[in-house]
Amino acid sequence: MLRLLFFALASLLFVNSQAQTKNEFYELRIYRYESQEQKAAILRYAEEALLPALHRLKIRNIGVLEPSPTDTISPPAIYFILPVNSVQSAAEISVRLEKDAVYQTAAAFFINVPFDKPPFTRLETVWMKSFKLAPPLQTPVFSTERQSRIYELRNYESATVDRYKSKVHMFNEGGEIELFKELNFNAAFYGEVITGSRMPNFYYLTCFENFASREAHWKAFFSHPKWKEMLAKDMYKNNVSKAGIHLLRPAACSDW
Repeated sequence: MLRLLFFALASLLFVNSQAQTKNEFYELRIYRYESQEQKAAILRYAEEALLPALHRLKIRNIGVLEPSPTDTISPPAIYFILPVNSVQSAAEISVRLEKDAVYQTAAAFFINVPFDKPPFTRLETVWMKSFKLAPPLQTPVFSTERQSRIYELRNYESATVDRYKSKVHMFNEGGEIELFKELNFNAAFYGEVITGSRMPNFYYLTCFENFASREAHWKAFFSHPKWKEMLAKDMYKNNVSKAGIHLLRPAACSDW
């Protein structure tokens, strides 16, 4: 009896261990635009067609992020962040939307348009898997108005696969994720790019109540002894060749 109880407990611990290390996947859609009319069309498409359809597919906690006025450098784009169970489930979304008559009607103004009046300039799709030591998607909760919030999307590229692995290790085992948590950066996700442009690279998103809070958090980070200790290690030298920084805010239709 005790032996059976032991094996049952061991099996339960193994299953729990497997669950804790299971990856979460994210689809990042980047709609680039050139005019305010295009921006308005993308946001209308999100609110009236895409998000309701995705919610019907039981996909929740979808982020829809638009440029913050504090970002005067990044090319204008609307970012969609979809947490999914697998890359396969993400790939099936478009097929399921094709069969959704309600979606097709609601999205007609966005899909069935003249060639010389496109509602966006380009669409980029990136698929990611979560860092092994990162928690599942954490949706930020703030009391400040959406317009004043800063959701900072960063993309780190590396010159080689070896240097990429070094930077990912820096976040996981090296303690960068823990330091962000300690300093209350409200990180929503950390995702390794498994298919997309400019590989090898990864994305992560930190969230702040406002721009002043963002500045204060980064000041605390760069002066922290743990960061300086990480930065001094030879194993982490030259592991970022290019960093993309996008200051965003949640659109009115965003789930978070």
